[in-house]
Amino acid sequence: MSKKSQDFIKGGTAFETTNGYIDTAQFHDIGDIILFKYNVPHEVTPVNPEKESIDWSLPTGKWSVVLELRDTHNLSHQK
Repeated sequence: MSKKSQDFIKGGTAFETTNGYIDTAQFHDIGDIILFKYNVPHEVTPVNPEKESIDWSLPTGKWSVVLELRDTHNLSHQK
């Protein structure tokens, strides 16, 4: 849905590793899917935090679709 350097500069999903957090945006392109188990240490960092406001009329920015699948694993009670 979004391409780094074209639609946004920085921000998004990062995963914790032994070497610190790794930003995933550099590894995927428009149409790619990132799948991971909900309990994998991760963070979502602000997208383009230096911008003062969001212009909703522009097609640029970081667009994502998030599907929570915990209900399918009988974990809905943990919400």
